[in-house]
Amino acid sequence: MKTMQFLRYLAILQLGIVAAACGGGPGDEEADNVNWQEAARFVDTLRYKSAVIDSIKSAFQVSFPASPLRNVPEQSFSRGEILVYDVGWGPFKAGYVVLTAEPDAATGTIRLDGKALSRGFVSTFYRMRDNVISTVDAGGLYPFFFEQHLREGKHYKADTWILFDHTRDSVHIKDGKLLSMNATKFTNDYLSIFYYLRSLSFGPGDTFSLPICVDKKLRVINFFCKGRDTVDVDGKPIPCLDILPRISDDKGTFNKKNGFEVWLSDDAIKMPVKIKSKIRIGSIFAKLVYSYRPVRQALPVAARRRDSAHASDTAPLRAARKHDSSRASDSRELPDSVKKPGTPQFYSTAGGRDTAHSRTGSVAPSSP
Repeated sequence: MKTMQFLRYLAILQLGIVAAACGGGPGDEEADNVNWQEAARFVDTLRYKSAVIDSIKSAFQVSFPASPLRNVPEQSFSRGEILVYDVGWGPFKAGYVVLTAEPDAATGTIRLDGKALSRGFVSTFYRMRDNVISTVDAGGLYPFFFEQHLREGKHYKADTWILFDHTRDSVHIKDGKLLSMNATKFTNDYLSIFYYLRSLSFGPGDTFSLPICVDKKLRVINFFCKGRDTVDVDGKPIPCLDILPRISDDKGTFNKKNGFEVWLSDDAIKMPVKIKSKIRIGSIFAKLVYSYRPVRQALPVAARRRDSAHASDTAPLRAARKHDSSRASDSRELPDSVKKPGTPQFYSTAGGRDTAHSRTGSVAPSSP
């Protein structure tokens, strides 16, 4: 059970758990299709409006600093990114997880968005339309506001949030009841922690820890770089770093047998390529099937406004949704496993560039 919860907290991969529980089969192509546009539009309506977030900040007298409290070298996802993962259990298909990063120069923030969408056989028994959002500082990659919206099955519905106050080293949580507690500076949520992980410099044998707020508790995740490995993505071998995350329990000890692994591309981008967690029978996996990064100017982080936690309440990466056939693109097409009727336009690669496997130069290490 701890393994499954760990998987959910760190990578919003509940879809694989559902597949294992339901015993969904491979199914035919027609049954496996997802009306992506409809699903994405629905999930986008779950996020809090800017006015709601502003009222929460005001209630706790929290304001976002005008300049970063720490500086992290600019990352590839700082200019926008889309990652799509196929989630399953052995031959059984469960759905997709879609991760996006959308920068906002006006507020100096990046909105990290994760959508979990069930599909095919699994949706027949357990429909899932989940959304988690973390608004982070663009210069320091620490979270300001985290929100989680779960819509699962026929009746389950949950909306929670975490407000981070890094100037006072505290967090305010709404998960049923309101809860405030002291926290280590630069404490992460379970979405932002993986993006910050990508900014660090490490190699085989390295071990480091990061603080996290999850399940209304403050914990520590210990990361161990097991070594180098190669992961096949769309027929191409991708050199990766094999990472073993271990989360502390209520007593502060680490579970060494949770069987959770993350493969990051062995380059400056450190893109999550594959995620796996062992269960009693087999393993749950999430594998990268598509990546996209628009070619844009670097995100400015100086002289910015912080009057809103969100850039806007429109769908993420709306610029990428417009197909401009007049612009050349060297992006690869969507694989067959993703390119289905109803695929949303924000998967368009027109005017963009898929740099998932290209090196962009060294990334200097930063202190957690």
